[in-house]
Amino acid sequence: MTKNNLALICTYGITNQKIRTATEWQGLVNYYSNINKFLDINLKTIIFCGGYTNAKSPKISEAQSAKKYFNQNFQMRYKTEYGTKLNILTENTSSSSLENLVFGILTLKPFIKNSTKEILIFCDTVRETKIRFILEEIIKPNFTHAPQITFKIAAIQRDDDHPQSTLEKQNLEIINLKNNKLVQIYKKLLKEIFYAL
Repeated sequence: MTKNNLALICTYGITNQKIRTATEWQGLVNYYSNINKFLDINLKTIIFCGGYTNAKSPKISEAQSAKKYFNQNFQMRYKTEYGTKLNILTENTSSSSLENLVFGILTLKPFIKNSTKEILIFCDTVRETKIRFILEEIIKPNFTHAPQITFKIAAIQRDDDHPQSTLEKQNLEIINLKNNKLVQIYKKLLKEIFYAL
């Protein structure tokens, strides 16, 4: 029996075919399709994480556009197969992988309190090492007082030609995170907010 009835999904740009290249669009479609296949009957709540990052679509966040796409293409599966409506949340502030995790987990707090939860984090395979670094070095140390919360990473292949989607770029971002002043602020924030769990 799985405990991962919460899922946090990192988004990668606006999910809109009109403003993405053909390769980018196909990469996003494959990413969300593979995530949908991975999800199971125990899932109750998912959160898409991603802010207002595209000047061509300033009124919709990455998370909102991903939720819209997911509802249009996959939501019926959960209604028909499992007889339940999946609770889909959005976190519309983040502009980086670090903020995806920090703000996404903060938004999930009401669903975490007073129960055992495993948060399943979806990212693309290129960013898996960075996500694991954030999880192990920044997130987990601030949850030592909340042993009922565990984390698992599900890395999904996403074919894309975006310039951020290279291992070299992601490894550089890991190095930069080690000297990022925001990291200390987010660590303190997580510790204070989740201390009572």
